[in-house]
Amino acid sequence: MNARDRLIVALDVGSAEEALALVERLAGLAGMFKVGSQLFTAAGPDFVHGLVARGEKVFLDLKYHDIPNTVAGAVSAACRLGVSLVDVHALGGQAMMEAAVGAMPAMGTRLLAITVLTSHDAAELGELGVTGDVTDNVRWPRPRRSRSSARYAARTFSWSRPASGRREQGPAIKPAWPRRPRP
Repeated sequence: MNARDRLIVALDVGSAEEALALVERLAGLAGMFKVGSQLFTAAGPDFVHGLVARGEKVFLDLKYHDIPNTVAGAVSAACRLGVSLVDVHALGGQAMMEAAVGAMPAMGTRLLAITVLTSHDAAELGELGVTGDVTDNVRWPRPRRSRSSARYAARTFSWSRPASGRREQGPAIKPAWPRRPRP
């Protein structure tokens, strides 16, 4: 995998116009473009479909976290948009993650399980009722214990704790570390 393929550019802007300007400027330099909740809410699924129609790979970063049936429907709809990568929040539980995996086609879209948001620290996790060390929570659910883990493309790990990801990954799961944007 070359450097271009590893680069995912976050389209963290408020409008389709701003995002398209970035895509046009960076097309051919980035392996994938991330559409998060801000842009998806502003521009909708038609924007995502348009990026895919242009030949761009899209990571739909909506961190689905709901009852299993609802997440399965959302993941299925994301796959129909043609996205390359979609994510769920692992705190939705094993049944939710298995429903997401079951809703995916055999080939094409890959699933990313988010364990802990990079903005969370121990105090915030404690407020949510999550106990233990942040690093331990980042590693949960452990891929080798998950029956459906072979279908997960990757799990994210905080940029400040990369070693935890390297130690805990099973052979089929790649760690992914978000990078801080440069000022």
